[in-house]
Amino acid sequence: RFTITTEMYDAESGRLRRTRPRYVVISKENGEKARIERWEGDDYIVQGFDGARAWATLNGAPLGPGDKDFDEVRYVSGDVNYWIALPFKLKDPGVFLHDDGVDGAGRHVVRVTFGDGVGDHQDVWHYYFVEGRVWPVQVDYQEAGKTDVHHTRWEDIRVVDGYPYVGARVHFDDQGRVTKVLRTHDVELNPALPAETFSPPSTEEERAGGA
Repeated sequence: RFTITTEMYDAESGRLRRTRPRYVVISKENGEKARIERWEGDDYIVQGFDGARAWATLNGAPLGPGDKDFDEVRYVSGDVNYWIALPFKLKDPGVFLHDDGVDGAGRHVVRVTFGDGVGDHQDVWHYYFVEGRVWPVQVDYQEAGKTDVHHTRWEDIRVVDGYPYVGARVHFDDQGRVTKVLRTHDVELNPALPAETFSPPSTEEERAGGA
C-alpha cells in the first residue's frame, strides 16, 4: 500500500502548478491486482482490478465501457504494479537487455526491449548507470510508434522493511527543465486488507470519499 503524488511544473518558470495524490493498494498473489483512489475536484474516483475484472466508480456510482476512468483501469492498474517493481521487473521472462556501451557522459547504457506478447506495448527503454551506484541515475523511454523520448531521473532511493524503491521519478524535457515529479511515499508492505479490497463494490453504493 502506498501513495503516489504527482507534481506538475511549469517548464518555463519552474513553478509548481498543481499536485494530485493517488492512494494505491496492490497485490501480487494469484496475478496482479490493484485499487487506486483519487479525487478530481469534488469527484471521488476508485479504479480496481481483481486479477480478472476491471471496475471503476465515480462518487460511488459504477462506471462502464465508454467512461474514461473505466476504460483506463487495465492500464492504470498495470502501471502502479510495474513502476514500484522496477528495476526488478527487468528479470521477467521475455524482457531483453542489450549492452549499448558508454554514452558521452560516461554512463553505462542498457537498452530494454520486450518479446512478443510481453506487456501491453512495445516501448523501448534506456537505463543509464554510473560507477558506484546500483540503481540507474536516469531512465528514458520511447513509446511504440512515437518519436519523442520521455526522460526521467531516479532520485530519493528509499528502503522499507528491506524493500528498496524509487522515491522520486523526475520527468524533464530535452532542455533539462522539470515538467513532472512522481513521488512514491507512505509505503507499507503486506498490510492487513479487507477481503473485498480489489472486488467491485456491492449493489450498495460506496460513499463518496471512502468505502
